Amino acid sequence: MKTGGLWAALWLCAGLACAGGSAAAQDVPALELAPIMLNLTQDKPDVLYIANRSTAPVTVQIEAYAWSQIDGVDRLSPTDSLLVSPPLTNIAPGERQIVRVLADRNEGAGETAYRLLVSQIPSNNRPSGQVKVLLQFSLPVFVGGAQAQPAALDWRAHMSDGEVTLIAHNGGGKAVKLTGMHIAANGAAMAPSGSTSIAYILSGADHIWHLPVRGAMSATLSVSAKDERSGVAVAADVPVEH
Repeated sequence: MKTGGLWAALWLCAGLACAGGSAAAQDVPALELAPIMLNLTQDKPDVLYIANRSTAPVTVQIEAYAWSQIDGVDRLSPTDSLLVSPPLTNIAPGERQIVRVLADRNEGAGETAYRLLVSQIPSNNRPSGQVKVLLQFSLPVFVGGAQAQPAALDWRAHMSDGEVTLIAHNGGGKAVKLTGMHIAANGAAMAPSGSTSIAYILSGADHIWHLPVRGAMSATLSVSAKDERSGVAVAADVPVEH
């Protein structure tokens, strides 16, 4: 059974406040997941590995959600079209749980997108006064789309009220995962407001960047990035409408 894929790791820290303001050292549990993205074929299961790198048992819940994007905003809704087994598990210290993931059906010939929410369930026997930060991972899952048209981005931009709105529409049949996004005008980089370093754009959906304008604005934006799913470089000169 395959074990490839990058490991996604977040650390769960616990601290115990003691009299006099001192702190006692506590175990630092951690969960690791691999892979960080699943690409499924309909009716053919794949596996997700969840490892407990701590010295304490961890209870984990795995939930499946249909994933859509409306007006550039992610929307998740519960679904029974993506099956996970087991949906709830207790992982002993140093052990690894195999979770099987199966797409029950694919809606249409294109690619269907889901998210798996992997959440740590709080322990009922936490010592009084202990503060614990629980982990939650959100993993993208794509099903089907082998015959779908490749991702195809159409760009447009407009300026109003001292802000440029840049929109990318994915007219292809597969989602893109944009990384290394670089936007420039007049030869100077423009940093989008509130953006993350990774942007998923699902098939038929939009992604929106808001760019504050400082000084004179050129008539064109220069955009470059990479689609990590296909390995294809993305580049566009986008006219700015006023």
